[in-house]
Amino acid sequence: MRACKGGKLRFLFCVAVFAVALLSVFGVIGGVNRAENICFGAENAQNAVYLGGTPMGIAVKSKGVTVINISDVLTESGLKRPAEECGLLRGDLIIKMGAQDIKSAEDINKALAKNPQSVEMLVLRKGEPKVLTIIPATDVRTQSKKLGIQIKNEVAGVGTLTYVRGDNKRFGCLGHQIFDLESTNENIYNLGSVYNANIIGYVKGEQGKAGELRGAFGRRGDVYGSVDANNFAGIFGEAERALYDKRPMISVGSRHTVKPGKAHIYTTINGDAPKCYEIEIIKASRQDSPQDKGMVISIKDERLLSTTGGIVQGMSGSPIVQNGVLIGAVTHVFLNDPTKGYGIYVDWMLMN
Repeated sequence: MRACKGGKLRFLFCVAVFAVALLSVFGVIGGVNRAENICFGAENAQNAVYLGGTPMGIAVKSKGVTVINISDVLTESGLKRPAEECGLLRGDLIIKMGAQDIKSAEDINKALAKNPQSVEMLVLRKGEPKVLTIIPATDVRTQSKKLGIQIKNEVAGVGTLTYVRGDNKRFGCLGHQIFDLESTNENIYNLGSVYNANIIGYVKGEQGKAGELRGAFGRRGDVYGSVDANNFAGIFGEAERALYDKRPMISVGSRHTVKPGKAHIYTTINGDAPKCYEIEIIKASRQDSPQDKGMVISIKDERLLSTTGGIVQGMSGSPIVQNGVLIGAVTHVFLNDPTKGYGIYVDWMLMN
């Protein structure tokens, strides 16, 4: 996912490719091609994680369908707008129509077949449930019942793996929540899958204009894990072995040990092999409860500065390592200075 611009996190800015993240003198670590653990001081799986930095395709679905547009239906008596007439709004989440649970356009068609004259809908608007009754219109061209809406129930894109836990194989990525700008409801995309992905290019960042990583993934390949949580700290779920079997293990640090000074990030700007780049932690905030933006970081590695210009959209989730332990993940880029950004402490990610 893309490192987000400041302010409220928006998923549109946090993915490298949407349906339509780190690197230093240690070189390529993605070249490890065996399952044995290469430890950064990790003693056992109980206090260690597999280090991320690799790109991953993420596809998450909602439990209903989001109305993204309201349109006309051409009938024998002219244009009608059934959705508008019943009070349905863009951004509403349709959960149920009659007795039919709604997860797709096919489900809507089933509900209309059973209730051709009118149907009661359960929708979610700004987190509040509402019941609306809609009278479908008959499309003159197809003679089928229509509501006059365009919908979606999924968002998908390429993000960055932060870690896979050594004890229970749960993964964490992104370091921030997935939001849907077209929905009035938060935290609706909680279920899905992750896949292998590749970074195929990048756009260099500059002052006032964020750069971006460009990636791709195919869903016909093997599923690398299942998503079951989406919150302020990132995307989480159960990992398959393919997601971590070529990754080294690393001990986990605490926010209480993070100090301003030298550190490294791991990310991928080409292919699927992460590299290590030097950064500086400018500020490490004291946080006694779960919050984002725990660290302010600055890219110091000339290789990254000369290519991407610093932090770009698509690097969200890239692990931050200091003194040989994992301490957090990249989350935001400063729009007015792409060499700087925010990071979240790994403490909050591991709570999931």
